[in-house]
Amino acid sequence: MPRKKNERLARKITAIFRQGLFLDRHVIEYIDSTFSPPSFAELKKIISDDTGSERDSLMELIFFPDESIQIQLENILNTEDFQKKDEDEIIRLLGSHKVEAKICIPESNHSILQNVPEAALKQFITRLNITRNLDVRLGDAIFRHVLKKLQIRVRVRLRHTRFEYTETVITFLCTFFRTMSPEKENIISFLEFVLALLEERNDDGDIYSFLIKKKRSLAGVLLKARRFEILLEKNNIETLMLQGFRNPCINTTEVLQTMSTIDKISRAVFGKTEDFEHEVEHIMIVENSV
Repeated sequence: MPRKKNERLARKITAIFRQGLFLDRHVIEYIDSTFSPPSFAELKKIISDDTGSERDSLMELIFFPDESIQIQLENILNTEDFQKKDEDEIIRLLGSHKVEAKICIPESNHSILQNVPEAALKQFITRLNITRNLDVRLGDAIFRHVLKKLQIRVRVRLRHTRFEYTETVITFLCTFFRTMSPEKENIISFLEFVLALLEERNDDGDIYSFLIKKKRSLAGVLLKARRFEILLEKNNIETLMLQGFRNPCINTTEVLQTMSTIDKISRAVFGKTEDFEHEVEHIMIVENSV
């Protein structure tokens, strides 16, 4: 029954709030920059004062469901079919119980008990993306090919992406999970890389072509950087800047690593890739010999 699943999720969220929410580095930095590093007593007053102009923004940060919270809720979300109307019901359930959260201050024994404001509750539930259910094929691929200890983290990552899960994307990701099996322990880092690239796409075109276009672009950046290095051997930086040359300011090692990662994924998923590194080296050899 819909109400039963909503009550189950509301109880789990309540338990998480009561167990304690630890302020992470970003929240602490916001507090220090906004409130001129407050004492514990001052922070407690800021949090409890619902008339403060900066308080709402702080509440949103405190009650932001980070990955550790998402992981605790994922099994419920994955086994139930939540709809948009369920979000309002869950917010109402939590609000009617006047749920209280334990806000824990890092590197201290201090904590603050605070009723969760309705606005913060709404933001919290919205950010959980409870209505975004994984395609059955993706769920099956994760179950079959991802280490059990990592499956929840993978589902959480997929739930919180912003792109649409088209047939092209689903097919690509299913193949990715199947063929990247030698990287089982490192699948999270490879998945984050893939999801970041998929976020960059502005259409549903061929993913292989997109990966190769990305690699070609990186090769172009690498070529510019190496050309600048050669110019710098013969001129000082001031002269080059006056001539209109600009230092690309890239980390060559990171660029090469990114290109290598694209290669690994392309070969695993599509069985092929394209070699631009040798092309860059060939151009540099030719230009140096002129």
